[in-house]
Amino acid sequence: MGGDVAERRPTINDVAARAEEHMRARRLVLLIGASLGLASGVWRTVHRIRRLPYPFWMAVTPFTDWLYGTKTILGHLDVHPGQHVLEIGPGLGRLLLPVAARVAPGGDVTGVEIDHGIAQALRERAVAAGITNITVIDGDAAARQIPIGYFDVAYLAAVLGEIGNPTAVIHHLHDALKPGGMLFIIEGWPDPHHQSLAAVKRRLVPAGFARIGVTRAWGRFTAQFERL
Repeated sequence: MGGDVAERRPTINDVAARAEEHMRARRLVLLIGASLGLASGVWRTVHRIRRLPYPFWMAVTPFTDWLYGTKTILGHLDVHPGQHVLEIGPGLGRLLLPVAARVAPGGDVTGVEIDHGIAQALRERAVAAGITNITVIDGDAAARQIPIGYFDVAYLAAVLGEIGNPTAVIHHLHDALKPGGMLFIIEGWPDPHHQSLAAVKRRLVPAGFARIGVTRAWGRFTAQFERL
């Protein structure tokens, strides 16, 4: 018999089964992300009381880059070679190290990290990556220790809800930025302390910032403000 066998067309049941498989996979990913976000929040809370080792789920890996949308956030940050950039709460440098590469040559980055152990680990990661245009400041960003009128861009990624004195930090950021400088606030899933866009605006506008745009992706937003 010489004819080609006709290709079987999917039935409604086939389509429904595939949709159910995709839904189960999505639920699993959301469950994993929510679990890691909750674990991260618990660790941060306990860590304030008793020092603990930096947990593996908060390390910089391809999975955490995907989970926290590193590539998307970097695309939202408007940084260019030659600029001076500030990050509050950089952790192990998931964003700060790639930003340092993007502002070279001629630019530099500064990270203010409250945890001494994490700050030292960030320095070591920068050395291992051959990044030299970075300064890591140990301490609380609420204390005035940031250069005034030096930075073109500043940003906080999933940090605003964890700061003990956000009003002081925001005023210091205003002083640290040049007039017309940009402040980016990144908030959203899976951070257990994430702030709403309305809450962010209520904090920043009275402190001398004007919101000029917002981008959204996968349960997160990046709000851009101009320093007036």
